[in-house]
Amino acid sequence: MKALKLALLLAFTAFGSGVSFAGGREEPMADPKTLLKMVEGLEKSGDDRFTSSKPPKENGITYHLSSIEFIGTIVRGKERFLIASTFYIRSRNPGRDTPPARGHSFMIVFRPDFSIAAASRADISGCHMDGNRLIGEEVVADFDSRDVRVRHGGYVELAGLPYFFSDPISDKQWEDDEFIKREVEAEEARKRKVEEEEAKNR
Repeated sequence: MKALKLALLLAFTAFGSGVSFAGGREEPMADPKTLLKMVEGLEKSGDDRFTSSKPPKENGITYHLSSIEFIGTIVRGKERFLIASTFYIRSRNPGRDTPPARGHSFMIVFRPDFSIAAASRADISGCHMDGNRLIGEEVVADFDSRDVRVRHGGYVELAGLPYFFSDPISDKQWEDDEFIKREVEAEEARKRKVEEEEAKNR
Protein backbone atom coordinates (compact mmCIF):
# COMPACT_ATOMS: atom_id res chain seq x y z
CA MET A 1 0.00 0.00 0.00
CA LYS A 2 2.82 2.42 0.86
CA ALA A 3 4.49 1.65 -2.48
CA LEU A 4 1.24 2.34 -4.35
CA LYS A 5 0.77 5.64 -2.51
CA LEU A 6 4.34 6.60 -3.43
CA ALA A 7 3.65 5.66 -7.04
CA LEU A 8 0.59 7.90 -7.13
CA LEU A 9 2.52 10.72 -5.45
CA LEU A 10 5.32 10.47 -8.00
CA ALA A 11 2.85 10.45 -10.85
CA PHE A 12 0.91 13.48 -9.65
CA THR A 13 4.15 15.32 -8.85
CA ALA A 14 5.43 14.64 -12.36
CA PHE A 15 2.22 15.80 -14.01
CA GLY A 16 2.15 18.92 -11.86
CA SER A 17 5.72 19.85 -12.73
CA GLY A 18 5.24 19.35 -16.45
CA VAL A 19 7.21 16.09 -16.64
CA SER A 20 5.43 13.68 -18.97
CA PHE A 21 4.83 10.08 -18.01
CA ALA A 22 3.24 9.36 -21.39
CA GLY A 23 4.88 7.35 -24.14
CA GLY A 24 4.12 9.96 -26.79
CA ARG A 25 1.54 7.79 -28.57
CA GLU A 26 -2.16 8.22 -27.91
CA GLU A 27 -3.54 4.74 -28.64
CA PRO A 28 -5.48 3.03 -25.81
CA MET A 29 -3.43 1.01 -23.33
CA ALA A 30 -4.39 -2.57 -22.45
CA ASP A 31 -4.07 -1.57 -18.80
CA PRO A 32 -4.51 2.17 -18.12
CA LYS A 33 -2.57 1.77 -14.85
CA THR A 34 0.53 0.31 -16.52
CA LEU A 35 2.75 3.30 -15.70
CA LEU A 36 1.63 3.44 -12.09
CA LYS A 37 2.32 -0.29 -11.73
CA MET A 38 5.76 0.21 -13.27
CA VAL A 39 6.59 2.92 -10.73
CA GLU A 40 5.37 0.66 -7.95
CA GLY A 41 7.52 -2.18 -9.33
CA LEU A 42 10.57 0.08 -9.32
CA GLU A 43 9.98 1.11 -5.72
CA LYS A 44 9.40 -2.50 -4.63
CA SER A 45 12.53 -3.77 -6.37
CA GLY A 46 14.84 -3.01 -3.44
CA ASP A 47 17.45 -1.85 -5.94
CA ASP A 48 18.94 1.50 -4.91
CA ARG A 49 19.23 2.50 -8.59
CA PHE A 50 15.45 2.43 -8.97
CA THR A 51 14.27 3.55 -5.54
CA SER A 52 13.57 7.22 -4.94
CA SER A 53 15.08 8.31 -1.65
CA LYS A 54 16.61 11.02 0.49
CA PRO A 55 19.92 9.43 1.50
CA PRO A 56 20.91 10.10 5.13
CA LYS A 57 23.94 12.26 5.86
CA GLU A 58 23.90 13.84 2.37
CA ASN A 59 22.76 17.36 3.25
CA GLY A 60 19.23 17.08 1.85
CA ILE A 61 20.21 15.68 -1.54
CA THR A 62 17.51 13.53 -3.14
CA TYR A 63 17.74 10.71 -5.68
CA HIS A 64 14.43 10.42 -7.44
CA LEU A 65 12.54 9.28 -10.51
CA SER A 66 12.04 12.23 -12.83
CA SER A 67 10.26 10.55 -15.74
CA ILE A 68 9.18 7.18 -17.07
CA GLU A 69 8.15 6.33 -20.61
CA PHE A 70 6.33 3.14 -21.59
CA ILE A 71 8.06 1.95 -24.77
CA GLY A 72 6.06 -1.17 -25.59
CA THR A 73 5.56 -4.89 -25.11
CA ILE A 74 7.58 -7.94 -26.16
CA VAL A 75 5.75 -11.22 -26.74
CA ARG A 76 7.84 -14.24 -27.69
CA GLY A 77 6.19 -17.64 -27.44
CA LYS A 78 4.61 -17.83 -23.99
CA GLU A 79 6.85 -15.09 -22.58
CA ARG A 80 5.75 -11.47 -22.25
CA PHE A 81 7.67 -8.41 -21.07
CA LEU A 82 7.06 -4.67 -20.87
CA ILE A 83 9.76 -2.14 -21.74
CA ALA A 84 10.22 1.28 -20.17
CA SER A 85 12.70 4.12 -20.31
CA THR A 86 13.36 5.88 -17.00
CA PHE A 87 15.30 8.95 -15.98
CA TYR A 88 16.52 9.50 -12.42
CA ILE A 89 18.03 12.65 -10.95
CA ARG A 90 20.51 13.04 -8.12
CA SER A 91 19.79 16.58 -7.03
CA ARG A 92 22.18 19.37 -6.19
CA ASN A 93 22.61 20.44 -2.59
CA PRO A 94 19.68 22.57 -1.34
CA GLY A 95 20.40 26.26 -1.82
CA ARG A 96 23.58 25.64 -3.81
CA ASP A 97 24.37 25.45 -7.52
CA THR A 98 27.32 23.11 -7.06
CA PRO A 99 27.77 20.29 -7.49
CA PRO A 100 25.13 20.28 -10.24
CA ALA A 101 22.34 17.74 -10.43
CA ARG A 102 23.18 14.55 -12.31
CA GLY A 103 20.82 12.48 -14.44
CA HIS A 104 20.83 8.73 -15.06
CA SER A 105 18.90 6.94 -17.81
CA PHE A 106 17.88 3.29 -17.52
CA MET A 107 16.16 0.79 -19.75
CA ILE A 108 13.90 -1.40 -17.63
CA VAL A 109 12.39 -4.75 -18.66
CA PHE A 110 9.38 -5.69 -16.54
CA ARG A 111 7.74 -9.08 -16.15
CA PRO A 112 3.91 -9.18 -16.35
CA ASP A 113 3.76 -8.85 -12.53
CA PHE A 114 5.88 -5.68 -12.82
CA SER A 115 8.93 -7.14 -11.14
CA ILE A 116 12.18 -6.27 -12.92
CA ALA A 117 13.54 -8.91 -15.30
CA ALA A 118 16.54 -6.91 -16.54
CA ALA A 119 17.91 -3.38 -16.65
CA SER A 120 20.79 -1.41 -18.12
CA ARG A 121 22.05 2.16 -18.50
CA ALA A 122 20.81 2.33 -22.10
CA ASP A 123 18.92 5.53 -23.00
CA ILE A 124 15.98 4.40 -25.15
CA SER A 125 13.79 7.47 -24.64
CA GLY A 126 11.92 8.25 -27.84
CA CYS A 127 12.21 4.69 -29.16
CA HIS A 128 9.21 2.49 -29.93
CA MET A 129 8.44 -1.16 -30.56
CA ASP A 130 7.62 -2.54 -34.01
CA GLY A 131 6.60 -6.11 -33.24
CA ASN A 132 9.53 -7.35 -31.16
CA ARG A 133 12.00 -4.90 -32.63
CA LEU A 134 13.14 -1.84 -30.70
CA ILE A 135 13.27 1.08 -33.13
CA GLY A 136 15.09 4.37 -32.78
CA GLU A 137 16.48 6.11 -35.84
CA GLU A 138 17.12 2.53 -36.98
CA VAL A 139 16.60 -0.95 -35.56
CA VAL A 140 18.27 -0.91 -32.15
CA ALA A 141 17.56 -4.51 -31.14
CA ASP A 142 15.56 -7.48 -32.42
CA PHE A 143 14.17 -9.43 -29.48
CA ASP A 144 12.99 -12.24 -31.75
CA SER A 145 16.63 -13.15 -32.36
CA ARG A 146 18.06 -16.19 -30.57
CA ASP A 147 21.64 -15.30 -31.50
CA VAL A 148 23.91 -17.41 -29.31
CA ARG A 149 26.13 -14.44 -28.50
CA VAL A 150 23.17 -12.50 -27.10
CA ARG A 151 21.85 -15.52 -25.19
CA HIS A 152 25.24 -15.83 -23.51
CA GLY A 153 26.44 -12.27 -23.11
CA GLY A 154 23.35 -10.07 -23.32
CA TYR A 155 22.60 -7.11 -25.58
CA VAL A 156 25.85 -5.22 -26.12
CA GLU A 157 24.03 -2.57 -28.16
CA LEU A 158 21.82 -1.84 -25.14
CA ALA A 159 24.64 -1.10 -22.69
CA GLY A 160 25.00 -4.76 -21.77
CA LEU A 161 21.32 -5.41 -20.99
CA PRO A 162 21.23 -8.97 -19.61
CA TYR A 163 19.42 -11.59 -21.70
CA PHE A 164 16.05 -11.99 -19.98
CA PHE A 165 14.32 -14.81 -21.83
CA SER A 166 14.08 -18.36 -20.47
CA ASP A 167 16.72 -19.90 -22.77
CA PRO A 168 20.05 -18.26 -21.78
CA ILE A 169 23.32 -19.97 -22.58
CA SER A 170 25.49 -20.66 -19.54
CA ASP A 171 29.28 -20.39 -19.48
CA LYS A 172 29.49 -24.18 -19.50
CA GLN A 173 27.23 -24.45 -22.56
CA TRP A 174 29.22 -21.69 -24.27
CA GLU A 175 32.32 -23.86 -24.06
CA ASP A 176 30.48 -26.83 -25.64
CA ASP A 177 31.19 -26.51 -29.37
CA GLU A 178 28.64 -29.14 -30.37
CA PHE A 179 25.90 -27.45 -28.36
CA ILE A 180 26.69 -24.05 -29.86
CA LYS A 181 26.73 -25.51 -33.36
CA ARG A 182 23.25 -26.99 -32.85
CA GLU A 183 21.91 -23.72 -31.49
CA VAL A 184 23.36 -21.71 -34.38
CA GLU A 185 21.82 -24.10 -36.90
CA ALA A 186 18.46 -23.91 -35.12
CA GLU A 187 18.53 -20.10 -35.24
CA GLU A 188 19.42 -20.12 -38.94
CA ALA A 189 16.50 -22.48 -39.61
CA ARG A 190 14.16 -20.19 -37.64
CA LYS A 191 15.26 -17.17 -39.66
CA ARG A 192 14.72 -18.99 -42.97
CA LYS A 193 11.21 -19.95 -41.89
CA VAL A 194 10.40 -16.35 -40.94
CA GLU A 195 11.73 -15.09 -44.28
CA GLU A 196 9.67 -17.65 -46.17
CA GLU A 197 6.51 -16.67 -44.30
CA GLU A 198 7.16 -12.98 -44.94
CA ALA A 199 7.68 -13.67 -48.65
CA LYS A 200 4.32 -15.48 -48.84
CA ASN A 201 2.53 -12.53 -47.26
CA ARG A 202 3.90 -9.93 -49.64
